[in-house]
Amino acid sequence: MTDSNDKHGNPDLSRIPPIDQQIDQQKQLSARIRQQSAATQQETGQIKGQERNPVKSTPETKGPDSASMDATRPRDKNKTEQTVGTDPEFYEILNARFGFSWDLACTRENQLCPMGLTPSENSLSADWHKLEGWLYLNPPFKDSGKWAQKCSDEMEKGARIVMLTPAAVGSNWVRDWVYKRASVRILNGRLKFVGHDTPYPKDCMISIFQKNVYRGIDIWNWREGWE
Repeated sequence: MTDSNDKHGNPDLSRIPPIDQQIDQQKQLSARIRQQSAATQQETGQIKGQERNPVKSTPETKGPDSASMDATRPRDKNKTEQTVGTDPEFYEILNARFGFSWDLACTRENQLCPMGLTPSENSLSADWHKLEGWLYLNPPFKDSGKWAQKCSDEMEKGARIVMLTPAAVGSNWVRDWVYKRASVRILNGRLKFVGHDTPYPKDCMISIFQKNVYRGIDIWNWREGWE
């Protein structure tokens, strides 16, 4: 993958193909990813297992699709939500800097980028380095470690990824997959995720994975825009 940044690290817009061409290419790639995911499931017997033991949706037990958080419903204080839409104000500022092309962990309801990978497309098994442009990732926070490892691995193959997670700077996964591998900005100012009336109760950070580019750890007052 070629680097579309100029010598200052900013995107070189003159080298970006027309948006219609980008979208057509990304749609074709997304279709191939869906086919690969379905083939993988068949090989491991997951699809047959689902046919033998279908999940019945009831008010108490919901199917896999219904388990995804509805971005419009209020927060249940007694439940941990793992699929929520990114703070719109924050994403707008971030996207103005990077110009994301793919949302790597989304639902069709909260997809932010022109193209996206949903749970049914098994993003962790996809070849992110084959996706053009900057990639945005707001993963399920409880599994931040395996998503960080995926980011690190795909970066080595050429992918450029911005991952949003809790600022778990003392965790093993940050030590193993983020520290001295990704440029980190700890967010000054808490985020209010879609459907929530109050900010997320923990500090967050973004990890910027780009091969051979490491700028350490910094604190970013994101409401003042990108510096």
